[in-house]
This record gives sequence, C-alpha cells and structure tokens, in this order.
Amino acid sequence: MTQAQAVLDYIKRYGSITRFDAFNNLMILNLTSVISQIRQGKGGIDKPTEIVTEKVPVLSDLYGKTDYAIYKLAK
Repeated sequence: MTQAQAVLDYIKRYGSITRFDAFNNLMILNLTSVISQIRQGKGGIDKPTEIVTEKVPVLSDLYGKTDYAIYKLAK
C-alpha cells in the first residue's frame, strides 16, 4: 500500500485527516505532498480525487494567530 492509498483510506474511514493524524497514525511526514498525489491520481490511486482543504484558525503561544489544515473528500 502506498502513502497515497493509506491517506485516502484514512480519510474515507474517519472523514478527514490533519498533519498530526498523518504522522501519529500513518508515520507520514509530508502530508501536503501525498494530498497533491491523490488530487492528481498518482501514488497508486486509480483516478484523480477531489480533496478539499479546510483551514482552522488557532492561537499559538509561539506564532500568535495561525491556522492548520484539515483535508476532506469533496462532497
């Protein structure tokens, strides 16, 4: 199973994925690259898959206002 297949399966099972989820559950460090592969239909994926990015604002002690991405399948 490729990283792209693992991420797509994870999203289908749990509804979404974050970088934290990808690292802790799948040991994937560069989720952005894997999401790009899924969107292009590469990495062992049969066809391009539409993934949407939802930005969630947070307040960080180090950086102040920032955000993180949640990736989901398009409806």
